[in-house]
Amino acid sequence: MLDRYELIAPLARGGMGSVHLARLPGAGGFQRLYAIKVMHPHLAEETEFVDMLLDEARIAARIHHPNAVPIVDVCHSPRGFYLVMDYIDGVNLSRLLTAMESLPWRERARVALRVIVDALAGLHAAHDLNDDEGTPLGIVHRDVSPQNIMVGADGVGRITDFGIALAASRIVASRPGLIKGKPSYMSPEQVSAVPADRRADVFAMGIVLWEALTQKRLFHAEMEVGALMQVMAAEIKAPSAVAPEVPPALDAVCLKALQRPVGERWQSARELAAALESAAAAEGLLASSHEVADVMRVALKDEFAARRAVIRDHARGSVSAGRGRNPNSPDELATGPTAFVRTPARMSDSRSIPAIEVSSQVRAAPPPAASSPAAAAAAAPRSRPAWVVPVVGLSAASLALGLGLALGRSPEAPSPNVVRPAAATPAPTPAPAVIPAPAPVLAPPVAAALVAAPAPSVVADASVAPPPALAAPPASRPARRPERPSAARPTPAPSPTQPAIEQNPYLRR
Repeated sequence: MLDRYELIAPLARGGMGSVHLARLPGAGGFQRLYAIKVMHPHLAEETEFVDMLLDEARIAARIHHPNAVPIVDVCHSPRGFYLVMDYIDGVNLSRLLTAMESLPWRERARVALRVIVDALAGLHAAHDLNDDEGTPLGIVHRDVSPQNIMVGADGVGRITDFGIALAASRIVASRPGLIKGKPSYMSPEQVSAVPADRRADVFAMGIVLWEALTQKRLFHAEMEVGALMQVMAAEIKAPSAVAPEVPPALDAVCLKALQRPVGERWQSARELAAALESAAAAEGLLASSHEVADVMRVALKDEFAARRAVIRDHARGSVSAGRGRNPNSPDELATGPTAFVRTPARMSDSRSIPAIEVSSQVRAAPPPAASSPAAAAAAAPRSRPAWVVPVVGLSAASLALGLGLALGRSPEAPSPNVVRPAAATPAPTPAPAVIPAPAPVLAPPVAAALVAAPAPSVVADASVAPPPALAAPPASRPARRPERPSAARPTPAPSPTQPAIEQNPYLRR
């Protein structure tokens, strides 16, 4: 998760950052796909690059045109700033030209010319952009290339990526002598590091047009400096010299866009688009958007199917994660109308990192409050058996235990004079079975006293061993269970020679 967006898969990677496909889930099964541009981690702390990203957001957010990819939002997260853009289900022009290599030249040219005319319309919208007071912003894209022209599955071409665009309102100004852009698609004024205007983008679009018509590279070298030298001085041949199928009218349009003196080029992207559309339509080389979509559907069938399968599987997995109820989850212990309401973070799959983590340990619900002391005693959890002394024969039992300790009696056997009280229930319960225990060796007076006293029943719990005879009682004892008032006579205080009841571990409640 990146805030409220679920990242599905990477789409592209550049020098400044990467673009990811993201999904925004909502209530009632709502979902929408976006493309999110995130800066590389090593650049997220660099003030200059952060300002460049914010400049791009400010510039592109003002462009409202069907042939330009809009920026929806700019957000900040622990990873830094990121841009949220509309997701275009398609490919860039470079990928489309590669996929159409096996098609006849005429069909390739028809599709490419339609896309370039669309991109020129979006580029002109950026060039003509004004601020709130009507002052021209002077935007220059400076990175026009086949990689920055998106072609959607609807057959519409769009200009995108204003990351290094030049504008009068930029926070980050270009350093003197610093070249920005792809060397093979630069204008001579960019290479010379002189002030550039919209005609620099016209020259770059002329390079794209030349390569789309010929399926060759115009300026290309193994090293960037070689490409820059070609931009400044290499001979620019007519497209028909490389691809004989190119008609003369398209040759003229393309060569005028590639004039090195800025005054001899087309003066705006609109002029180039109008001339190109007129020449292509006269030769029957301008496809419609529907035709472009049909060609893409066939040429990129496998790629579109694989991409949509990833999106579909991710969406199904997220919904399953949201609907699949885990009985051990704290959410499942909730009741009421909000018992099964989940946030988008909870609906994500195991790869997602929710913004708020909840404990996976189940906490038992507290027991209901008791209405009476007897009910409270019955409902209270028992961590160890309780031992009590019957009122009848209490003095004789105390004397017997004292003598037993004095004679070194083993603490392993339970005392025959203690019983487990029966649970406090309304109905009478049968008397527990008697488990005999070895009788201690007692003095005759003590034996006589025991014979005179009625023999209570004994329940010995083999799973709980009595505490050692000489162990001191713990510093803090658990709270005693409330006892039912008894009408029997009060228990006499122990004599000084006998061990106190509260201190005798055998008689501890």
